[in-house]
Amino acid sequence: MANDGTDQQQLVDDDIAYSDEPAWSPDGTQIAYSRGQRNDDGHWFSHIYVINADGTGRTKMSKGDVRDALPVWSPDGSQIAFQRLSGSGRNDDGTFIDADRAIFILDNDGGKPVSISEGGAWEQAPAWSPDGTQIAYVAYTTVELVDADGQNRRTISGGAYWNGGVTWSPDGRRVAFVRGDVSESAIVVAHVTDAREAVVADVPGAASWPRWSPDGDLIAFTNEVSDGDQKLSDIYVTGTGPAALVGTDCRPRGVNGTTAGFPIPDWFAASTGTLRLAILFMDFPDVQATHSTREEAERGLPFMEEYLETVSYGRFDLEIVAHHEWLRAEKPSQELLGETSLGLSLAHEAGMHAVWLADPDVDFSQFDAVMTIFPSTHFGGGNAGGFVTADDKTVPHSRTNTVAHDEPVAFADAQPWGDVAAHELAHNLGLLDLYPYDATAHERPSARQGYEWVGVEWGRMNLWSWFMAPEADERRRLLWRFPSGGTNTGSATYLNPQEMLAWSRWQLGWLDETQIECVEAAETVVELSPIAQPDRGVAMAAVRTGPHEVIVIESRRVLGYDVATEYRSSNGGRTTFPHLLEEGVIVYTVDTLVHSGDLPMRIAGDDGDGQVDDFPVLTVGESVTVQGYTITLTADDGSTHTVSIVRN
Repeated sequence: MANDGTDQQQLVDDDIAYSDEPAWSPDGTQIAYSRGQRNDDGHWFSHIYVINADGTGRTKMSKGDVRDALPVWSPDGSQIAFQRLSGSGRNDDGTFIDADRAIFILDNDGGKPVSISEGGAWEQAPAWSPDGTQIAYVAYTTVELVDADGQNRRTISGGAYWNGGVTWSPDGRRVAFVRGDVSESAIVVAHVTDAREAVVADVPGAASWPRWSPDGDLIAFTNEVSDGDQKLSDIYVTGTGPAALVGTDCRPRGVNGTTAGFPIPDWFAASTGTLRLAILFMDFPDVQATHSTREEAERGLPFMEEYLETVSYGRFDLEIVAHHEWLRAEKPSQELLGETSLGLSLAHEAGMHAVWLADPDVDFSQFDAVMTIFPSTHFGGGNAGGFVTADDKTVPHSRTNTVAHDEPVAFADAQPWGDVAAHELAHNLGLLDLYPYDATAHERPSARQGYEWVGVEWGRMNLWSWFMAPEADERRRLLWRFPSGGTNTGSATYLNPQEMLAWSRWQLGWLDETQIECVEAAETVVELSPIAQPDRGVAMAAVRTGPHEVIVIESRRVLGYDVATEYRSSNGGRTTFPHLLEEGVIVYTVDTLVHSGDLPMRIAGDDGDGQVDDFPVLTVGESVTVQGYTITLTADDGSTHTVSIVRN
């Protein structure tokens, strides 16, 4: 139709399908759109079509059991980008199995669509750059850029609303996107080549689909606000404003959800002050606990409480309220816990089942988080994620003991799980996993003759590094003593400095600004107090090296949870395991736009495979160069480590 509303023409007439999301070709002769209909089983699928502007020449451009949507033309009209939802099959209700949404491109003259995104993060809403060389899109909560051939993928900003869309400025230098959620949101303008971004509009409700004016001075967007049972949608226009330089602030924005950045989203439990945690215990018809809930609680709750309160320097008060009853599930364990990769979705279902069973006797409105614990005689590990709602309150939820043992064990031989519980509750506070979900990322070759691999697991969120050490390394020597009076020697191949990383403590508000040295100068000297007991000294030095990258330096001493631990084996042997082979400083990098399980933090010297040259603590005189900076430990007076930081 014409701009004045006259001369309306219907181009597509499909009473058994829907036609949606029309997009004009750059020369105005064609329209691309998505067309959806139900298959023989009644399940929806959709494909991309192109039709001439006069209604002739309708052409089907994609096919298969997929849901293709949001077609957009390249500036020269030769290609169409779109988002595709697909899977390995469908459930009975039509839901895709192993569902994934990715960005595809097809040539306008036909051919098979080609994926240009990695999948796995629900990539959607593609947008071509004005010169046609790049595509921007939203991947879960980050804004991504990729070359039109699928190469050179990079993240330019985080905290994006997953369904808000993204658009390029006419000059191709900036993108606009939505940050926030359905309750309140903002239109953000970000430069694509550096760290500059600015919020140009704050609105209540869900903003979406920003679009630039041709001159680049204005942005139009839709905003939807709920008013009782009604949803009111309006169109707004805002100026684009100057995109302010982020500068040297050492707190880059992170992704939504568990994050390595700032701020931690406010839907997580508060990490300062008092947190009231409801503890539920549940077993199953096929896995029934033979010990009491109080005995189970002693396996882990005291350690979890003491650990988190201690590493927070008293800024976090964990108030545990346990419902001492084995809640008997109405389904067998495999049906509720299953055998999935991390057991997350099914374990969450099991936890919600426990909340439902306990609801008659527990007032959940009085709690800030819920943890469900399963029998340690049959299960280990844990996971966190999702929320539970009861008594008109929704709170984050975690589970401990979710992965079945190969064989059940006697309760006396069951492993303590307080460290696991502390890890899972830290997820409820907003911290993410620092170990790789894909274990092949840390695969190691065979050790050289006379050497062996030693693993070091830093902090409670599990930042791993591996180094090859001589088998006769005296730093790792263990002396075993047995009840008979005999002794034996061995070597530690696993080290666990348990003190929470300084960066994580800063995220949670357990370190304040006076304890952080945010390095700006080309050459700086910093005196670091030990992270276990910093008092009012500087606990961490940070160097911002990019829009979302930071180098962190912290001091580690044999204090607190880095003190060696006495261990007793099942045969009665005793030894003392070291956590730190040497005192000094550790250096690691943070990328705040990397998601949980994808290695958002790495020990300096780790190229991504987890491998470093030696125990990764710098002692006096030692240096490491990372991301253009050389960090040297120049002195140690027994209470502080003096560090030189030089920009190369």
